Parts: sequence; C-alpha cells; structure tokens
Amino acid sequence: MHSGPGPEFGQGGDFNTGISQIRLYSDLAWLWPIMSPPEDYEEEAANIHRLIQAHAGRKVETLLELGCGGGHNASHLKRHYRVTGVDLSPGMLENSRRLNPEIEHLEGDMRTVRLERRFDAVLIHDAINYMTTEAELTAAFKTAWEHLEPGGVFVTQIEQLPGGLINYGDNGKQHRHDNTRLVFYEDNYDPDPTDTTYECTLVYLIRDGEDYRIESDLHILGIFPLTTWMSLLQEIGFKVYRTEYSGMPMVPKMPILACVRPLA
Repeated sequence: MHSGPGPEFGQGGDFNTGISQIRLYSDLAWLWPIMSPPEDYEEEAANIHRLIQAHAGRKVETLLELGCGGGHNASHLKRHYRVTGVDLSPGMLENSRRLNPEIEHLEGDMRTVRLERRFDAVLIHDAINYMTTEAELTAAFKTAWEHLEPGGVFVTQIEQLPGGLINYGDNGKQHRHDNTRLVFYEDNYDPDPTDTTYECTLVYLIRDGEDYRIESDLHILGIFPLTTWMSLLQEIGFKVYRTEYSGMPMVPKMPILACVRPLA
C-alpha cells in the first residue's frame, strides 16, 4: 500500500479507543520504510520499466509518479528516467526526499494537480486505490492524460476486484531497523459489496528501544470491476493494454494496465 490518501488525515488514536484513519501517511509515516523496504520493489519497478518500454511510441526520458509515497518505486525507476514525484502526504514526501534526494518532489493531489508540463510516462501505482468513486477515478486518469506527451505511456495497477478481497500484508512478519522492531497485520473487509469501497485495517505492534505500543489505522479504498477501469480510460482517449502481475509470493496475479496516449 502506497501513499495517496484523501483530503484529510487521521489525527492519532490507538487500538483501545478507536481506529483512526490514514495514520500511515501522517503521524505513522516514519514506519513506511521499515514495513515495506525499498529493496522489495526492485522486481516490480523492473516490470513497470518493461511495460513502458514495450508500449511507448516515443523515447521515454521523463516520468511523473502521482501518489509516489515514500519513493520506493522511484528509487529503482530513477536509474532509467528523470523522475518527478507528487504526493499528498508531507510525511511520505519527506521519506522519499531522504531516499531520492536527486529527484523532484511536489506536494499535490492526483485528482486535481496540474503542473503545466508533460512527461514521457506517468505512473500511478497502488495509490490509485484511494479513488473511491468513479468520478475520483476519472479525475486521476484525466490528470495522467493531461501530463502525458502523445505517444507516452500511463501505467497503473489494480490491486482488488469485486468478488473476493486479497490480503497483501506480511501478516505477523517481523521488520527491523536499528532499535525499532515492527510487526503489522492487515485485514481487508468489504462491509457492502454493492458499493465501490472496502476497508483496510492495519494494526502495528511497535517496539522502539524499551518503548512498546500498539497502534491502529483505517484506510477506505476503492474497488471497481475491470470493465469500469477499461471504459473510463478508453472514454478519456487512452489505448489500453492489459497484462497481469503479482509482486508477492502466493498472491494471485492482478491486472496492470499500460495506457497509451495516441500520437494523433
């Protein structure tokens, strides 16, 4: 799960007093490099690079990542492209700046940001999951279109489809960095299969030196049929190529879309 939350961030809370929302992108952003280290993204970033190269109708030198989060994909893609990272979370942008000091970072919302320039490729990784209505999903796709050169490629990933949620977290696995030990649990649950959202609850067991605490977090995420993804992209004007990919062992492959803005 990457950064790309809605307009408001949770303001704290703990497991005993209620679950607060989207803390991973505010007061708990410092946990991200521990729970999902950059080296885990090498294979996934290589797949994104292959898709861009396979479908681009132009030479690709620049890449815009919307919802760049902590910059873990960018840490690999910057070997191939001049990367600009945009994210709504100041905490995640700070993580990415530490990891990728040489790339450009900008604060912005993928639904509305306009940089008044175009790129050879655009990426929205799993931050697209924070689009919870068709209108929001369309807005993010339009942002990608507006920032893409003709012949350029927009790559985005579908993490969940209706009909059976997948849990992606390494539930119960220990992660360590310096004096911090983290164990986290992820639970995806759809209380109403007739709407376009589901709940992702995260529980963090944090031992930082002698300090031990349990924190919790709730993310409301979007879920849409594949036909909705395809039709919205095609209505904007993209030519869409579908493939499948799973970056985690024992996790089913899910669609990843390479969307080309035509030259004409």
